[in-house]
Amino acid sequence: DEDTAGRGDRQFCLWNPPLLEVEPGQPSREDQNARKRARFGEREGGGAAPRLPPGAGYRTRGSSYDEAAWIVSQAARRGHRTVCFLQVRALVEIVLQAANKHLDDRPDLQGRIAGYRGGYAAVERRKLERRLFTGDLLCVFATNALELGIDIGDLDLTLHIGVPPTVASVWQQAGRAGRRGRPSTAILIAMDAPLEQHFCRNPEDFFSRSIEARLPDTSNELLLKGHMLCAAAELPPLSGTDANRWFGEVAKLQDELLREGRLVVQPVKPGMNTEAGVLMRVTQGKGRRPPKEEVSLRDIDPIQFQVVVRGNSHPLETLDQKLAYMRLHPGAIYLNQQTSYFVEELDLTKKIAWVIPRDSRKIEYYTECREHSVLVLAGGGVARAARLPSAELMAANTPVVRSGQATVHWNMYGFRKKSKKDHSIMDQVDLTLPAVEYPTRATWMDLPGVVLQPIAQEGSSVDRGGLHALEHAMMAMAPLCCDIEVSELSCQHTRRDSDPNRYFLLLYEHQKGGTGASEKVYKGWEDLVGQAVRLMEECPCDNGCPNCIVIPGCGDYNHGLDKRVALKIGRALGFGAASTVAARSSVTTVTTLESEECGAKESEIMEVEQKSSTIPRSPASQPTREAKRLCFGHLKAGGQTLCFDLD
Repeated sequence: DEDTAGRGDRQFCLWNPPLLEVEPGQPSREDQNARKRARFGEREGGGAAPRLPPGAGYRTRGSSYDEAAWIVSQAARRGHRTVCFLQVRALVEIVLQAANKHLDDRPDLQGRIAGYRGGYAAVERRKLERRLFTGDLLCVFATNALELGIDIGDLDLTLHIGVPPTVASVWQQAGRAGRRGRPSTAILIAMDAPLEQHFCRNPEDFFSRSIEARLPDTSNELLLKGHMLCAAAELPPLSGTDANRWFGEVAKLQDELLREGRLVVQPVKPGMNTEAGVLMRVTQGKGRRPPKEEVSLRDIDPIQFQVVVRGNSHPLETLDQKLAYMRLHPGAIYLNQQTSYFVEELDLTKKIAWVIPRDSRKIEYYTECREHSVLVLAGGGVARAARLPSAELMAANTPVVRSGQATVHWNMYGFRKKSKKDHSIMDQVDLTLPAVEYPTRATWMDLPGVVLQPIAQEGSSVDRGGLHALEHAMMAMAPLCCDIEVSELSCQHTRRDSDPNRYFLLLYEHQKGGTGASEKVYKGWEDLVGQAVRLMEECPCDNGCPNCIVIPGCGDYNHGLDKRVALKIGRALGFGAASTVAARSSVTTVTTLESEECGAKESEIMEVEQKSSTIPRSPASQPTREAKRLCFGHLKAGGQTLCFDLD
């Protein structure tokens, strides 16, 4: 928690892109989203919970990538040496092109900005590193490949598009600038996502986070099986005593590997020491790879599918079993490096998806899988009474928070072909693929009838509307409350009448076998629910948006979410209060003195103050967008924390 590295003054800025403007006489952004939801609901057969295609109609703010491209171009014009970090490889080239467009009048500067990411040839990467170290390269767009292990010289500015997945990554990236005592600036450009918008409203929550203690879950049976086989192959014979000393109590795993024939018991010969227990060796079956080749450093799932183009032996990509079913099913349109492929066959025996390239301009549709998950909760585990703010509920019907083992039964039963033009359904195809079953861990709360019955009697959708939306908000706030990543958790996205847990407030670990996230969620359950309610209360939307409950990766494509019902459930448990929403908002004001020649001279920051108040944000109290954009030129003076909200 204490940084003793030598550096100069650092200015850290949270930069929020502007709200999308609505033309005079046009309906509000919220009304437009509601109309789109209704329109797509009619196309899919109506119902109380119409479906919206991924991302359509939900965007509320300008593009973070456009903002980053503009800032980099302005930094280049001023001679500031900059690195811009992105979280996705494919976006490096796109944002680089956008920055070059801003510099069409300066071809000399266009030659001094470049991209850097994994996938480039090693010779090309070394060349870019030398140019960056010597100062010949002024600005670079990079993934986390440039985060560690490379000396890139003296930088002035780091940009971060979206919040990095860990606190350690935030400060490691920001630490790339300001070496050798130089002053520096770090600008984090927020995405249109729940947690990032929460940080813009409450910057103190962002800066108060501590460095995570990320340790592997050594009780994960899938993880232990692979390592136990590696130990038996590298140190034969493996004794039962050594296995227990290195991996804990593994009698169950040992018996399972013996039954599968992966391990065999070595006969005891005269003179051998039998005090170490049973001795085991690995058996190398026909067509099976050595254990060290079966253990992946990137994915715990032992079942991996390769994507291979017909007529080519080199795989394009490797995906785990679930992702392969979702993206590589027969008839799917698969994208790789901006090239479209049609999936001809998914060979379940050889674990190969055969694809052929297609001209994306001639493909009028995209594919969307139809899936359903059922979670079977095992007995045992741990349980405790929930610590709720509601004294009445605590006295009468105290809910119980539980955590334990579970099994996920995931099934993909078909896919839809949807028009690229208007997202309407062109065709619906049924598929028969084996179900994917895997063990995991879950944490849940069985809500009492006094909480759910009044809401159900109003005719509201409690399970698919309210509980689903509340679970989304909890997942979004998990990194803040439980020191885990959003990608580690999932929820019951596709609730059906036959599902036994449809009325549980439930989160489970997305990784096979679990990573230990469920234990952290169990310990911080009440704080997590409270922060989720706070997130929804502070978001100004009425029906839900990407700033509160709409999240990427929802198994039901954010189908049927109901923010109002989610808030009713949270408040019935005693969390949140509509009257305190305004008092919680952290409003940051930035007063600037604009230059006479806008864009030629930089603005100077005259005053920065953070207040917690109920003062409404009026256009007159906000500096102009151009003035705010020009502020970054002088951010290095003073070591303050700024939050720019370009509304």
